[in-house]
Amino acid sequence: PAVIMMKQMMRRRRTPRFTKTNLYLRDLYTCQYCKTKFPRNQLSLDHVIPVSKGGKTNWTNIVAACNSCNSLKGNKTNIKQGYSLISLTIMNWLQKENS
Repeated sequence: PAVIMMKQMMRRRRTPRFTKTNLYLRDLYTCQYCKTKFPRNQLSLDHVIPVSKGGKTNWTNIVAACNSCNSLKGNKTNIKQGYSLISLTIMNWLQKENS
């Protein structure tokens, strides 16, 4: 059927569910360090502030990174000059707009 009837009202989520696919879509399948597009199988999730240093797994601390950039960064928190995390800038802007 083209239309269904719900017995109870279902509220929509304000923020999208945190999944790898949604994160890759947010970052446009682009490594946030070298700004190069990659297929899904060559990307990984990277904690900007590592978990070992108190970083959380949430939208504002995780970015898509290619495997080579992710291994170069390793467990460090310092980001080399020239690296600007595009997605974190966008997320901070969206949070300000919604509040």
